[in-house]
Amino acid sequence: MDFPLVYYWGDASENPASIDFANLLLEEMLTDMKFEDTDGAGVYSDFLIYSEGTSVLRNTFQILPGIIGEVGYFSNSISEARMKDKNFNRLEAQSYFKAITRYAAKGLPKAIPIVTKTEDLIGDSLIVFKLTDGSGGHEFEAYAFRVGLNDSTVDFEWNDSSGELSIKYKNSYEVIEFKIYGRNLSGNSLHPRKWKF
Repeated sequence: MDFPLVYYWGDASENPASIDFANLLLEEMLTDMKFEDTDGAGVYSDFLIYSEGTSVLRNTFQILPGIIGEVGYFSNSISEARMKDKNFNRLEAQSYFKAITRYAAKGLPKAIPIVTKTEDLIGDSLIVFKLTDGSGGHEFEAYAFRVGLNDSTVDFEWNDSSGELSIKYKNSYEVIEFKIYGRNLSGNSLHPRKWKF
C-alpha cells in the first residue's frame, strides 16, 4: 500500500468544508510526491478507521474544518524508508502549506446570527444570519444552500443583495439548533457550525 489518503470526520453531507480542504491536500500530495501506486488514493471518512471517527477530528469538528493526511505506511518498506527521508518530509510539509494557502485564498465563508425576533409567543419566530463569503462579500452559489433545524431541513429565504439568510420557525420552549450549509463562488463550503437558541 503506497498512496496518499486524506481523512475527514463523519458523514460527507455534514462536513463539506473539510472535504473541500481534503481534496486540495490530496491534489497537492499527488503533485508534489511520488508514490508506487495512486489507484487507492482518495478522500475518506475517518469512520472507516473507527466507528466514532478519530478523536482529534471528532473533538475539533464543532470549531473548524479538519483533516488528517497519510503519505506513508510502516506496512510498506519503501513507504517506511521514505518517511525517514528529510527531503520527503519537506515535500510533505510543502504539500500541507500549499493546500492551506489555496484553501484560505478561496475565502473562508461564515454564517453569523444577527437578528432573533419573536413575532408572538404562539406564532412564528424569525432568525436572520449574515453570510460572508470570506473574500469581502456575500457571493454564494444560490442552489447550494441548506438549513438544518434540529434533525430536519427547513425552508429559508436568501437575499443575495444583503447577504442575509432568513428562517422562520415555530416558537418553542425547547432549545433549537440550526446549521447553515452553503458554498461560496470560489468553491469553499460553509463549515456547518451548530447555533443553539
